[in-house]
Amino acid sequence: MTRKCVRLDLTYELYKDVPAAMPEECVGLKEAIQAHTIHVAYQAHLEDITGSIEVGKSAEMAVLDSDIETIPVEQIQDIQVLETVFMGKTVFKKA
Repeated sequence: MTRKCVRLDLTYELYKDVPAAMPEECVGLKEAIQAHTIHVAYQAHLEDITGSIEVGKSAEMAVLDSDIETIPVEQIQDIQVLETVFMGKTVFKKA
């Protein structure tokens, strides 16, 4: 979303102050989430089964420890997954 090096990147210290590469190509949070959910389902011809939370679709989602819509974009990489649901069943739950 920022087109900048993230702290988790091994080269972060070298490039942390470098301006974003081609900032006009940055996307917003909504577009980033769609790129990893509904658009992937569409590309795989599975949009009728998965990719969004709707009645009749396979319930696949992650419960996060922070509100991804309100925290600063630089802190998104620090969000922890508390629970993962796949096909309506919890497959991971943080202890």
